[in-house]
Amino acid sequence: MATALTEKCKLVAVPFDCYKEEPLSELALNGLAMERMVPPTNVTALEQNPRDWMRPLMARIEGGRVFGLTFIPVNQEGVASLNFFVHNPNSFKKIINGEDPENITVYETELSGRFSGIDDYDSGVLIGNVGNFGHWMLNHFARLALTSLVPATNGIPLIVGEDITKNQLECLALAGFDDSKILRIRRGRIARFRTLWAPIMPFCGLAGEKYLYWAPPAVRFIRHKLGIKENNSGNAGRRIYIGRKGAKWRKLLNEEELLKFIKGKGFEVIDPGSISVAEQISIARSAEVIMGPIGAGMSMIMFAPQGAGVIEFISHKGKMNVSPAIAGALQQRIVQIACRPEIQKGVSPMDADFWVSLENVDQAFNVLGL
Repeated sequence: MATALTEKCKLVAVPFDCYKEEPLSELALNGLAMERMVPPTNVTALEQNPRDWMRPLMARIEGGRVFGLTFIPVNQEGVASLNFFVHNPNSFKKIINGEDPENITVYETELSGRFSGIDDYDSGVLIGNVGNFGHWMLNHFARLALTSLVPATNGIPLIVGEDITKNQLECLALAGFDDSKILRIRRGRIARFRTLWAPIMPFCGLAGEKYLYWAPPAVRFIRHKLGIKENNSGNAGRRIYIGRKGAKWRKLLNEEELLKFIKGKGFEVIDPGSISVAEQISIARSAEVIMGPIGAGMSMIMFAPQGAGVIEFISHKGKMNVSPAIAGALQQRIVQIACRPEIQKGVSPMDADFWVSLENVDQAFNVLGL
């Protein structure tokens, strides 16, 4: 990239200190308030005053800028907050998102980027996007929950990146946003707006915190926008296994053995990445049980009915262990099976490949009455 300018922004911890809040109704304030994803055994300083920190925010930024595919909103004075606008502010990779790591530098109180130029736009609502489908749904698509409660944003195009995927565009189309209502910003370019609207992410971590926070009603909003009607799972529903054979991380090393074992139980193997979102919804909404290794594919449980069973293979209970919270919000029955990881040098325990015990799988079947 031929760089033409260097732009910096000051970083502050509290987004309410740098962004003008659009007034929200009590419905929005109460219905989309953030809370810890795993029920707390202790209360952090941030959680002691939830209306100060955990309330939803729709920022209205006159003359606002977006630093390329970081999707970080910067106000006219050159100030931004990563909290609630980046999935994980503690990770450089998550901060830069779709930008070139060679062109972004992050300090404790400053972010600096090299860009090839500035693109000017009128107004836009910041949604953004990311490669992982589960994060797309919870971090980005779910921002529409807050947008839908702010009438001033009606008719304003959604801001996404030029690298948005086919399945992500399909989600937006199902929600009523065709191509004419979408604005694609470019990698390595600053997008400058007359008015920039920026809803917080309803699922994210916070700088210096080890917990994940979310707005539980966002999951039901996702289902509503995708046209998924609430219904209970029947005993004669489909039994789905989500494979990860082609995945880079968290592959099940004895998957062939498992597939032989579950064949008699009527499971069908689904690769969500190879089918449309509409097909995923059609399959999941009739599921009796969805089973698979932890990963983006298990996001299909968001499309499954109330009462459906969920069996998830995990090798590491880190903060990304989000399925119990999602299943709980949808009143699904979940069993997680602790698996034996393959220890590899240079590979995070959270990303390790693993083996699952067939005996434990059989026990999970018994728990769910399969």
